[in-house]
Amino acid sequence: MSSLSLASSASITIPTGPVTPPEPPSVEGQRLTASTLKPTFETLGPSSSSTRVSCFWESSVGERLWDRYSNATSWNYTPPTFTHSIAQSQISGGGHGVFATQDIDAGEVVIEERSLLVTFGFTPERRDRELEERILAGMSVEGRKAFLSLGNAFESSEGKVFGRVLTNGIGIGTLEGSKMEGGYVAVAEHIARVNHSCRPATSWRFDSTNFTLQLRALQPITSGSEITTSYIDILLPSSSRQSELRRKYGFTCSCTACTLPPASRELKYSDMSRSLLKTWAKNNGYDVHEKELRAWVSRASSMDGKDREKEDMKMIDRYLNMARTMEREQTWPADVWTRVLQPLVKVYCALGDKENAILWARVAEHLAKVATGHDEGWSKVAENPERSDWWGLVF
Repeated sequence: MSSLSLASSASITIPTGPVTPPEPPSVEGQRLTASTLKPTFETLGPSSSSTRVSCFWESSVGERLWDRYSNATSWNYTPPTFTHSIAQSQISGGGHGVFATQDIDAGEVVIEERSLLVTFGFTPERRDRELEERILAGMSVEGRKAFLSLGNAFESSEGKVFGRVLTNGIGIGTLEGSKMEGGYVAVAEHIARVNHSCRPATSWRFDSTNFTLQLRALQPITSGSEITTSYIDILLPSSSRQSELRRKYGFTCSCTACTLPPASRELKYSDMSRSLLKTWAKNNGYDVHEKELRAWVSRASSMDGKDREKEDMKMIDRYLNMARTMEREQTWPADVWTRVLQPLVKVYCALGDKENAILWARVAEHLAKVATGHDEGWSKVAENPERSDWWGLVF
């Protein structure tokens, strides 16, 4: 068989993204040093706005963002409310959680809200009650009340503001103008109350253009089910996850991945699967897959019969097994699925398998929307896989 390339100026390129989000900043063992970071306090949004944000950050960040967001014209975005899909309720063990009050489709926005506070991903080197009061005063009356209603597992050591940051903050990576390593965290009223699961129902993203946090459903959520997200690296083994959650947040996870019988075959298989995903993310970049796929195209195009079938199935299984592993573990880390689904869709397109190319392109489209709010080009592939630049390369 000969290789057939249908790529043209009208062809569709199979996406490589979205870009993997930054690692959440660590808050352990770090203290803010004023002499190196020159921290400054500011409030974004007009004083009359009930959605203004209290910010404690580097002066270089404030210089970049203050003019952009300090007036009503640039602060006119009002996040939609989604109270129809959430309800706060008691859960077993005396804690609180957020529950769906109606069915939520995969990919749907569950909660979107403006942050109450954006600050460093670590705490000041010493308690500063004056700074705490300034930060609280920068919030609206409603925002201050909401912030102080959140749990605080570190009040005795870190105070009423930064204790709540450590308890409820979500890592949002770096901000424009930042000169430091690590990143920032944001605290939002409703998303802060969403509990952790190692098989999370949602994934969050921060929009730096309007300082909102958004929670989207990774999978369908039925009415009455708890809405969960992940606080830590869920690809760690179960024992490591439990240890980290107890150390950082003071609780033991009781999700379905963590309540498998100790030393059971199921638990060992789950831990092994997550370790495999973590290793894949570390060792398999896009360039590695591209080189591997091109070599397969070259080999397969000169084969036929059982040898060709065996070669094709070997390539399909390499990526399909990883996709099924994520599906089975109910976890879709962005740095893994982007490096699995892109080559998998390329393989199916190269083989002219329209049905499976569409199936996995749709999965990638959904996950891209969850990660970035946009389909990142995957919808075009799902609608017309025959127009992709990989279609029919090994017919």
